[in-house]
Amino acid sequence: MEVLRALVVEDNPDHAELMRACLERENIVSDVVGSGGECLERAGEGYDVILLDYSLPDIDGLEVLKELRGVDLPVVMITGHGDEQVAVEAMKGGAYDYVVKSGMYFLVVPEVARRAVEAHRTSKRLKEELIQAQRREAIVQTAIAVNHEINNPLGVILGNAELLLSQLKDSDEGVVRKLRIIEEQCLKIKEITRRLANLTDPVLTEYLKGREKMLDIHGSK
Repeated sequence: MEVLRALVVEDNPDHAELMRACLERENIVSDVVGSGGECLERAGEGYDVILLDYSLPDIDGLEVLKELRGVDLPVVMITGHGDEQVAVEAMKGGAYDYVVKSGMYFLVVPEVARRAVEAHRTSKRLKEELIQAQRREAIVQTAIAVNHEINNPLGVILGNAELLLSQLKDSDEGVVRKLRIIEEQCLKIKEITRRLANLTDPVLTEYLKGREKMLDIHGSK
């Protein structure tokens, strides 16, 4: 089972210790802080999930949740019995789930925490895949447009080169040789634009020491 890191935000030492022990049994290493301010200070320290109590001595959990919107972490709100409305507001505010402090609530916290981490990772992966798909589609559409815009003048250049070659034949070897070079290079460009127009799986390659990416025409399909 993968070891996860959790930040437990709980000002009640007894509750915090119960959660810490239950989390540890499920391979979830936890650090405990007792206030919303401490949570905001430490949220960026590489945790996989935040277990956030609603009732805190400085600011309440909903305010902390608002401040955590810029942190790429799933949050599970832990509310007191009778605070179900708070839980609803927490869900609206971006929390993955909530746990009500009732009975042996701390026993379910590890499972909810793992579900939150898995759901967050899945959501993040799907967003990245969507962005990549949109980028690939943009590349393909651009390639089609480039093919169209280049092929028109290219056809004119190639047509005139072929016409001149048919008229000159071998009368001027130097000119004919240059026209052959023009014809050859035009045909290479035409093949590149053909590949661009038929791209379905563009591949990007890094250059400038990884600062930029460029379409790999020959490596793409």
